[in-house]
Amino acid sequence: MVFTGIGYTLLEILVNVCVLLINNPEEIEFWMLLTHGLFGIGGLIGPFLIYIFEGKAFGVFGIMVMAVIPFYFKIKTPELNGFEVEDATSPALKAKTITNKLEYWLCGLMFLYLGLECTYGGWISSYSVLVGVTDNKGATVFPIVFWVLMTFFRILLAYAPGKSSKKLQILILANIVSGIVSLLIIYAGHVKLACYLSGALFGLSMSSIYPLIMTLPLEKGLNVEDGQTANIVMAGVVSEGLLTMFVGWLMDWFSPNMLFYSLSFFALLMWFIRLYCLKLIDRQLDSLKSSGLGQ
Repeated sequence: MVFTGIGYTLLEILVNVCVLLINNPEEIEFWMLLTHGLFGIGGLIGPFLIYIFEGKAFGVFGIMVMAVIPFYFKIKTPELNGFEVEDATSPALKAKTITNKLEYWLCGLMFLYLGLECTYGGWISSYSVLVGVTDNKGATVFPIVFWVLMTFFRILLAYAPGKSSKKLQILILANIVSGIVSLLIIYAGHVKLACYLSGALFGLSMSSIYPLIMTLPLEKGLNVEDGQTANIVMAGVVSEGLLTMFVGWLMDWFSPNMLFYSLSFFALLMWFIRLYCLKLIDRQLDSLKSSGLGQ
């Protein structure tokens, strides 16, 4: 798992850096959504392979890894910062690079988002077994529902018009609503329905938050350096372990329903962090305008 984590982190950072080399913010958003949609297709196929191959699934994974190794040696690692070297230290470029404070809060936003995605995707099967609505084998259907709709909506949003900030606002709000609706259905006594419906709701609402976080400052004309991109991605990677494990503890200590309470709470927290990030972006843009470096 350590080597898998290293490989996933490297790939995630490098893919984001490659996409950020594109000069047009709208194209960046498109390719961010599309690449993560393709990632979602892989997430969709994974549960099916486990279901089909059962005891041989690890062997299938090993074959797939070996099959793609030659392609990685053919891909060129991107240059520093996505800019020509002579321009990398220019005052105008430095002034438009997101501030450390904004970077930290974007890291916080990514920490919560990827933590929520992996928490739901990782625990919904266990939740369904714990509350007695299905057995271990039948529980695989719920993450499949989640990944199917997440993948579909990621690709759909890649072609949808609108600003990144507006799409992010709608999706985070939809996450909050998804958690509340799921809890209401559970307490109405329809737990199995809640498992299916929550997969659909969270699949749709979580689908494109990752790429939208990455493109949020770019939409406003700010730059994100390679190191900052790596930090934002790393915050999400750390959360995949920490936040997922923390919610698992809550489910064990209190009730399996803590899964949905946690999702609702952290989604609400994302809403306020998003607002603060927008405030920091506006402050930086005002500072650029006052110094004559703004658009």
